[in-house]
Amino acid sequence: MWWWCHEAFNGAFNWGWLACGGLMMAVFWGGLLALAAVILRGLKQAGRRTSTALEILGSRYARGEIKREEYERMRKDLEG
Repeated sequence: MWWWCHEAFNGAFNWGWLACGGLMMAVFWGGLLALAAVILRGLKQAGRRTSTALEILGSRYARGEIKREEYERMRKDLEG
């Protein structure tokens, strides 16, 4: 591969280290870091737990937002 870089870039354009060394290395590591970020983001979102309707209702009752009768009626409705 080095010979191709030398012939294509060093001889004609004199880009040498930039085209075949530095630039390609930066593209490689940048792509690798981007891939790692996407994987970590996906794992973080997969680990999130959503609250169920019964849990939300229970927390509303615990905070005093609804009365006991209302809580029982809504709980029975949610449980089916």
